Amino acid sequence: MAYSPISEKTSEYLAKELNFPEEKREILAYAVENIVLTVIGFVMVMAVGFVLQAPVETFCAAVAGGILRKFSGGAHAATRVSCLVIGAVIYPGTGWLIKLLSPFAGYEGILMAILGLAALLLVYIYAPVDSPAKPIVSQDFRRRLRKGAIITVVVFMGLAIMNVSQTWALPLVGGLFIQSMSLLPLLNKGGEKNA
Repeated sequence: MAYSPISEKTSEYLAKELNFPEEKREILAYAVENIVLTVIGFVMVMAVGFVLQAPVETFCAAVAGGILRKFSGGAHAATRVSCLVIGAVIYPGTGWLIKLLSPFAGYEGILMAILGLAALLLVYIYAPVDSPAKPIVSQDFRRRLRKGAIITVVVFMGLAIMNVSQTWALPLVGGLFIQSMSLLPLLNKGGEKNA
């Protein structure tokens, strides 16, 4: 697998310093690449959030959606670059849309309930979604991921509902909803529905 020059050089340096054998350098390069892409992706998401004047909303939606994704899986982009671009549009767009809805204060609880229950239903039905590159082969691991996804939605929903008037509450639920939409079968041609 080809990695970015930053990941290659960093993993090469670390492998040398830690006296890792050559076969472990590949694992290290993969880990470094994931860290680099996560940082770049987060910076891109927040930069667009600032441009749209919705940094708090963007941050909350991205954190809630990102944590849920660790358990639920979901649709994958064809390339790493397209994944970064999609993330830099989806979460800031969610934050911006939620900020637009702020004049309708007083209806946050209703909107949270609708989005949160929809997210919970989608997670219950479809999570976890396999990645074509990394299928989930263990039924026990599949059950644990599904349970983690459901708990994540319930905890964030509870936090948001207890703080309904806070500017960060609705974006948390919005992030859950957006991530749960990525579980839909039409977006996951290579993945499997939860068994």
